[in-house]
Amino acid sequence: MALIEAPPVDMILFFQKVRKAQQAWAQELSIPLSDEQKKQVLSLLSKKEHVWSHELFPFDPTKLRIYGEEILELLQSMLDRDGTSTENQETLFSLGQLLQGDGADEFYRLLAEGDFEALEKKGSALSIDQPLLHYLIRAMLKPYLLASAKALGDIFSTQEWNEPICPHCGSEPSMGRLSTEEHGKRYLFCSTCETEWPFRRVVCPFCANEDQYTLPIYYVEEERHYRIEGCDQCKRYLKTVDERHYPKKESLDLYEEDVATVQLDLVAREKGLTQK
Repeated sequence: MALIEAPPVDMILFFQKVRKAQQAWAQELSIPLSDEQKKQVLSLLSKKEHVWSHELFPFDPTKLRIYGEEILELLQSMLDRDGTSTENQETLFSLGQLLQGDGADEFYRLLAEGDFEALEKKGSALSIDQPLLHYLIRAMLKPYLLASAKALGDIFSTQEWNEPICPHCGSEPSMGRLSTEEHGKRYLFCSTCETEWPFRRVVCPFCANEDQYTLPIYYVEEERHYRIEGCDQCKRYLKTVDERHYPKKESLDLYEEDVATVQLDLVAREKGLTQK
């Protein structure tokens, strides 16, 4: 099975570089919405449905190839710094075949069409680990998702949304935030498109459990700004940053916090909780 093994610090640096590239690519994209499309978006939101679709926000396979090849280059650069193991060399070779080989054009076409079942088959044929393949797919699509989220923000305020899924792409939240306003107003954050929206405080966003006695909260006293919000019913958890205790001077970046708080994931697993 093709995997990537690298020191945690190097992996975090890699994720940061990929995100910086994604943000730059997103700024280059223009996603204008016609009046009819805007009506379609608002109609979906009024029915509590997320708005993103391949029809409304189509992808360009040519641009996806540019993104894929540069992400692969960043990955190669990270692994070259500390020397590449045999396992990593095999993984890089498989990824090169997928993203730059003879069948790459078909891969990017399938990616643009959203045929994820076919993409998984291609990854499996090259023995690429599924979580790694899923990360690469999300990483290549993210510039479009960031750009389309911005287009959505121009016509709809996420403050009007109070559902457990992202109003833009429909993903589950990856992080939470308790703000300094209104005694810790709760917000959910989607790392897929980096959209944030308000949500009820004492309720599990994954199974709608409202029994406060089965919604445990875990934190370390020395780091009260980080907490794990668990659910005894569905056994899921959400990492959350409490801004009321946030010690850093720079502005809060929930995507960065998600990457940097791997220790919270380990604690959650020890408690028998999972993200999915």
